[in-house]
Amino acid sequence: MSQSISAATEEQTTNAKQVSKAIENVNELTQQAASAAEEMGAATEELSTLAQQLLRQVEQFKLSEAHQRVVKELPQAGVKTIAVKHTVAAKAQAAPRSVPSSAEVTAIRLKARNGDAA
Repeated sequence: MSQSISAATEEQTTNAKQVSKAIENVNELTQQAASAAEEMGAATEELSTLAQQLLRQVEQFKLSEAHQRVVKELPQAGVKTIAVKHTVAAKAQAAPRSVPSSAEVTAIRLKARNGDAA
């Protein structure tokens, strides 16, 4: 009888250790999940801030009527053609070049000749 009590005690001890280990594992997983949730919350907040900044930057770009027409033409024409039109229009609008007058061209030519003669 004492052997059966001893065996039962050992079995209970083993089971208690297994339960204790299982509880430790659950606690560890809970802590990991809480940490991951906190990190995800921080990442979500950062992405939200970045998205708001991006929206503010994009709002600065207002399309001219010419560009709006180009965008409307996209479904009807080949994208490549429209892209070329858009690029040309954007470059022309963004960096207008001043063309030298004929007097300026003449002055440049005279300077070049005088430089060659000297």
